Amino acid sequence: MRDLRSAAKLHARNGSVRGHRGTWWVGCLFCIGSFSCASTEAAIAPPTPSPAPPVFSSISTGNSVLLLPGPAPRSFPSTLSDIGSVSNAVCASCHAEVAAEWEGSLHKKSWQNGYFSRSYAAEPQEACRACHAPEGDPDREPTHDAQRAGVGCITCHLTPEGIVGTRSLPAAKGGHAVVANPLLSTPSACAACHTFPFLDDPAQHGPMQQDTIAEHLRSPAADKPCQTCHMPTVQTGRSSHRDHTFQVQGNAAMLKGAVAVEDVHLETNVLRMTVRPADIGHAFPTGDVFRRAEMRAWPINSGGQPIGSVSTHVIARTFGVHKGPGGTLAREVVSDTRIVDRRTIQLTLPAGTKRAAWQIVWQRLPPELANQLGVTIPNQESIVTEGLVSE
Repeated sequence: MRDLRSAAKLHARNGSVRGHRGTWWVGCLFCIGSFSCASTEAAIAPPTPSPAPPVFSSISTGNSVLLLPGPAPRSFPSTLSDIGSVSNAVCASCHAEVAAEWEGSLHKKSWQNGYFSRSYAAEPQEACRACHAPEGDPDREPTHDAQRAGVGCITCHLTPEGIVGTRSLPAAKGGHAVVANPLLSTPSACAACHTFPFLDDPAQHGPMQQDTIAEHLRSPAADKPCQTCHMPTVQTGRSSHRDHTFQVQGNAAMLKGAVAVEDVHLETNVLRMTVRPADIGHAFPTGDVFRRAEMRAWPINSGGQPIGSVSTHVIARTFGVHKGPGGTLAREVVSDTRIVDRRTIQLTLPAGTKRAAWQIVWQRLPPELANQLGVTIPNQESIVTEGLVSE
């Protein structure tokens, strides 16, 4: 495969890797690694510090600290006094239903999925290994077991103090005790892997690379933890548990419920659409800097066939650089058109348009960047909502 990291740097120097309205894409090539649009003569320097992001810490109980899930390196005891050796396979032998859910999750596939593999092949960073293979050593390539585990049972539930859950349970016959960590049912459990700065700004002076938890705390759903949507309760007979498929972007129904279209009308070649967040507790889209959505519209004839060009509005964050004191360069958010509140978006269509089709489409990666880098990504897009409108 072509060296994507070198390609990205070449395009950046040539001024051809750009985001919406010609602004620079500055951030990770695909997932965590970064490339710079700055020249080699001027390093990126932090701008005036922005307000500190929320701090999420582990819970202290007397003389012990119950660790929350997070990137490697982590301390995992290999044995426990009540059950002996500990591994994801041992967990699955008793918790079969939960393990089956996890087997189909993106947490399980955090290392072994084609999208991440392309990213990591281009930029094999320690930070990639820390989050995507947290049961390994981030200073070296993860072992086969760490790659297969991804974000596994012991990533979230095993600490030096024992196996943790949201409530305390005594050891059952042949089983183990559970130490209570109520923070596991809060955004704190998700924060360490889903909110982090750019690699060249560890002090967090500039914009965050991923800021999903802070987005959640600013949203109308701030009183609901992440687990409400992403780990809904599953009822199994007389018992229940939280769903460990970790409902996310692969769930088409969840994507379709993220945005509500309140009004669409077409007048004098202009389509206006009023949209708002719906069943979502953060910006749409969120996560990786290359996640984005598009609103599209095109003229159609009375039979519904397209008869003109497509007009597009990009829904995303874009980043740029500005010169600070002494000519140093600092990263900044150039635009953020993501859906966080009610807004009206308009698209200009070809003259004479009387009928139009429209869509809002979620994308893993900007198509122009994927094309420039020669990357083909399966399931690159997912239609969130669509419809027809006439004058």
